[in-house]
Amino acid sequence: MKVLVLNYTHPEGYPPTFNAINNLSKHFEKVIVLSKNNLPTVWNYDSNVNLILQDEIQNRFKSELKSKFSKFKSYLNYVVTFRKLIIKEKPELLILYDALPLFFYYLIKPTIRQSNQPKVWYHNHDINPLSFYKKYSTNWFGAVIEQKKINIASYFSLPAIEREKYFPLASFSGKYYFIPNYPSKYFHGELNNKQKIINDKINIVYPGNISEKHGFEELIPILKEKVHKKELHLTLVGDIRQEYKKYLTEIAKNSGTLHHLHFHDRVSYFKVPEMMSTQHIGWAVNKPLNITYTTGGTAANKIYEYLALGMPIILYDNLHYREHLDGNNWALFSDLSKESLLKNIESIDQNFDKMSLESRKSFESHFTFESAFESTIHSIKKDILNEI
Repeated sequence: MKVLVLNYTHPEGYPPTFNAINNLSKHFEKVIVLSKNNLPTVWNYDSNVNLILQDEIQNRFKSELKSKFSKFKSYLNYVVTFRKLIIKEKPELLILYDALPLFFYYLIKPTIRQSNQPKVWYHNHDINPLSFYKKYSTNWFGAVIEQKKINIASYFSLPAIEREKYFPLASFSGKYYFIPNYPSKYFHGELNNKQKIINDKINIVYPGNISEKHGFEELIPILKEKVHKKELHLTLVGDIRQEYKKYLTEIAKNSGTLHHLHFHDRVSYFKVPEMMSTQHIGWAVNKPLNITYTTGGTAANKIYEYLALGMPIILYDNLHYREHLDGNNWALFSDLSKESLLKNIESIDQNFDKMSLESRKSFESHFTFESAFESTIHSIKKDILNEI
């Protein structure tokens, strides 16, 4: 059996998609992946994975500045290649990640013979209201199709149960699955689990898209404080708009913490464990400013990647995140006040060895990607085989 996977951006920028591809390669004869070439390819995929990348490597902020004609040409090239792959490869299963690929399939489906149409599995990473998109933009049309034509999929999955209400599941005629965005044991299971040690510095880290939704404005000023005579340092790893970087830098200057704040360009998913080897606390704060972060308890993959790397975490203190993670000694909650943050950091420093060990154990026993994905893929394969 063959599977064709569409993730519009490079899968190595989306850990849940990347994890899925590497698990799919164990279940299918051939896995074809179509995406944009917006990241260097680092991972050595299994021999039955065919990664097809389009366009030149480009920073995502630069790509936003492309002309409308250039964007249209890029979309068209993607859609044409997509159709050719379905006709040539005749996959039994088509996996579409997020609204753009779903929209593109909706456009080309009428041009494909019924006998060549694969079973469709649609997985949504994140959800935004229609008002989030510019009207009549490609992403806007994708969001519309997602709500009105979801039944072109036979299977549908989400990383957060709380997001079910944002989709027309009452009228969905296919099968629905819940797949949390946990890290994969095939990748993190082989890591060197050498015990982390805090010496004269306590290092806090955040890898990902750096924006105003994560409480950095509140954290940066307290970096001037010492906890048990140890300096506090914050490292931000990932894409950041220059205006926001200037804003955070200005906060650091004004609070006297500039040399405690460190920016690092986005790194490959596979270099994150190495970078994290010198870090102690995972910054997992997601302010509930939109649907994505209001429902991030099982969907925010970095929360659980910290655990896989033996790191205690600091989370935003609200009912949602407490419902999912309260009661774990490695999970601390903050309202982002100075008193709350310092209390959390002091607690982590005092109990770091135990918290670090327990976080890794929790990942291994409760929070692996395979724990939900394996049962889902077995269910879908069985369904397809019954129809062949």
